[in-house]
Amino acid sequence: MYEIDEISELSKKNQKLFNRIQGQIEYCYNCQPYDEGEPVWIHGDRTEISELLFDYNVPENLHELFARNLSCRCGTSDFYPFSEIGLKTKYEIELDRHFEFAKRKYGKPLSEFKNLIIKHPFLSLDCKIARDIKKEIEAKKLPVETVSGEFYRCRKVENDIAFETKDLMLAPIGIPKEGRFNHSGQSHLYLSKEKDTAKAEILGDTEKSRLVWIQKIDIKKPIENILDLTFDWTMMTLSTHALLIALHTGGYLSCIKDNEGNWRPDYFITRFIMDCAKKAGYNGIKYESARSYIGDNIVLFHYSAENIISEEPPVIETFVPDSNEYPILYNGDLFEDKSFGDI
Repeated sequence: MYEIDEISELSKKNQKLFNRIQGQIEYCYNCQPYDEGEPVWIHGDRTEISELLFDYNVPENLHELFARNLSCRCGTSDFYPFSEIGLKTKYEIELDRHFEFAKRKYGKPLSEFKNLIIKHPFLSLDCKIARDIKKEIEAKKLPVETVSGEFYRCRKVENDIAFETKDLMLAPIGIPKEGRFNHSGQSHLYLSKEKDTAKAEILGDTEKSRLVWIQKIDIKKPIENILDLTFDWTMMTLSTHALLIALHTGGYLSCIKDNEGNWRPDYFITRFIMDCAKKAGYNGIKYESARSYIGDNIVLFHYSAENIISEEPPVIETFVPDSNEYPILYNGDLFEDKSFGDI
């Protein structure tokens, strides 16, 4: 970081000038990949600090002072006037504008929508943004994914009943609690791509460790027409739907902070999206976990026992958040009946 005393001693005009220039620096030589000891410039528009200072009409007697107090986002500082830095490319500037457009167009309407849907859940379509969401989903303007392969499903160990595969699959109608993408009693199948994510999803924020049932599941035949609500900020392009950007920026797809007991207002918008997707003929939704940073989740509206199978019985493992060790305590082979005693 720059030396506060040096910059603060400048006139207010030059301080503002310095801050404007500081805001232009996005990359430096340390941000680039290296080949045989030399940086290969692939990030940002490469230029010398002196050229940037000349562009802003900085007096030459201030060039060295400005340069040594400038810093890169990566933390590199103490530059010289001839040091090379990277400015935002035209494409990055366009991305910034696209991002700001998304927030400007959908930010306030989404906030108003959440307030309405909390007070009057069945009057959602009174809100224009709700009608827009429904229209965009029906028109398949948001990404659509196909899913297959290995997934995981998890349940807490609550008693001494030994679970079989069928016990970890779809719960009967009327049993499930309200979830992110299901109404109370509605039977949808939630799966996680990563084992640790499946475990984290079923634990409350206050639970530090416990025993869990874990079941590996294979989706043999690809399931098409899955609404993809996942979002990677590093992969955002100008074609990324502004609505998807705004939903993630506002945390509407992953928020859990306002949920308490049976009152779960942070699920109202996602359940509205689920209703829109289900009515529009989607087979499910792919989404990011609110409790884990690895892997994605899917929720399937329709369940096919022939296509979603498990070749191994469920096992009991101990789950400790932020730990990489999950010892298997029960693998399905130790007991013949449905009871396993003191576990």
